[in-house]
Amino acid sequence: MNSFKVFCGRYGQEIAKRVCADQILNMHLGRCKTDRFSDGEIQIEFEEEVRGEEVYVIQPLINSDAIVELGIMVDAACRSSAQSIIAVLPYMGYARQERKSRPRVPISAKWLVDMLINSGADRIVTVDLHAAAIQGFVNARYGFDNLYAGMAICNFFKDIYERKGINIQKDVFSVAPDNGSAERVRALSDRLGIETRVIIDKRRSMPNDTKLMNVIGKFEKDQRALILDDMLDTASTAVNAAIMLHSLGASAVDIGVTHGIISGKAKSRLEQCAVIENIVITDTYPLTQERNLDKIHVISIAPMLAQAIKNLNRQMSLSVLFDRAPPYLVLQQKKD
Repeated sequence: MNSFKVFCGRYGQEIAKRVCADQILNMHLGRCKTDRFSDGEIQIEFEEEVRGEEVYVIQPLINSDAIVELGIMVDAACRSSAQSIIAVLPYMGYARQERKSRPRVPISAKWLVDMLINSGADRIVTVDLHAAAIQGFVNARYGFDNLYAGMAICNFFKDIYERKGINIQKDVFSVAPDNGSAERVRALSDRLGIETRVIIDKRRSMPNDTKLMNVIGKFEKDQRALILDDMLDTASTAVNAAIMLHSLGASAVDIGVTHGIISGKAKSRLEQCAVIENIVITDTYPLTQERNLDKIHVISIAPMLAQAIKNLNRQMSLSVLFDRAPPYLVLQQKKD
């Protein structure tokens, strides 16, 4: 096992502390000072030795500051003679811009990956990428691993349903909120034993604005809907789908997502939609009190990230994290 250290940017402090404190690693979080000049420029300084170390930098890319900060941290580690640098992105911003959807637009996800590699990153680790094809944006000599939190979310729902006496095989049907998520939902449904599945056919008139929704597939009246997706942003799709599924006979709607962004009007939409009873998110995207809701459960995937770091450091396969449900911690639970 090579000597390694774990650091984080300002936006990854909470999850990084959980990763290091987990019994799998049980180590201290590396010290790194972040300052700002009066004009807003970011300055990074590692406050402990990294020469010859395998360096892991944890940072969810939730805004432009987080991206710049991570790039500078990677550059600082590289210039400080770190043996190798692994950028751990619990949430990768700009992953929805992975292709040219129309003329004269950038492929922002490709730019972001290139920036990290050119800054000195040897490997990138993400969680539930919005588009898995982003892994192909790096040259074969660089590593790019995408981890999955879906089974942890589903196992949490299994516990919820068991406490309420709900038969997940008979009383629940799964929902893919768009064609792109159908494969992910199918795989999770197979693991849970959910037989009834439907797909929402939607059209976007503009970013974050969903129109013209139809349901592909059938479910029994009074079955419970479980919408599974990688992220919950403005909640437009989720709320519109919940209202439509309820009008077609669903008794209630639950939502399970990895990244709980909850931006714009999402909080008010979710609060006002009574048919949505449970929302399960992870800690890949920091949840502020202003965006929190009574119906939200939060689980931490820190144990999964800790295991991934341990396996990478020991040059062991990460497939063990795909073959079984990853461990998780419960951070916030809705009161029944």
